[in-house]
Amino acid sequence: MAKHTFLITGASVGIGRATAERLAAEGHTVIGMARRPVAGFPGDYRQVDLADRGATGAALRDVTAQYQIDGLVNNVGLVRPAPLEDITLEDLNEVYNVNVACAVQCMQAVLPAMKAKGYGRVVNIASLVTSGVPHRTSYAAAKCALVSCTTSWALELASSGITV
Repeated sequence: MAKHTFLITGASVGIGRATAERLAAEGHTVIGMARRPVAGFPGDYRQVDLADRGATGAALRDVTAQYQIDGLVNNVGLVRPAPLEDITLEDLNEVYNVNVACAVQCMQAVLPAMKAKGYGRVVNIASLVTSGVPHRTSYAAAKCALVSCTTSWALELASSGITV
């Protein structure tokens, strides 16, 4: 089995951490990024607030200078539950930025290496909330956008050897 190098956002807990552990156990190189400090991460861990585009960009430049990433798991997620009348535009923007803009930023950072290699695998983690859940308007809208990105990227990149 070929060994690959994966970047996982939201890698400190839950799905992201479990994915990192599974990939590392299979012998792959894993780089995790999240805002929480962690112990015992099964690879290279970068503590970074993925809501901060500048800090995320700096971390991505460092990671892509050090590794040839050919796998990306956009797992980071932010939920700001609120009834419709209480949603602030600031919260809506923050949820969108973490769930969608961060995925675009990470994809743009790793795409040159994937295209040069003619190989890449990308997994965008969405949610069943996209079907609708009360008090989750911002999160559902952001994850719907991520699903749309997934479809668009799959079509755009298929001829490059990159599967999304």
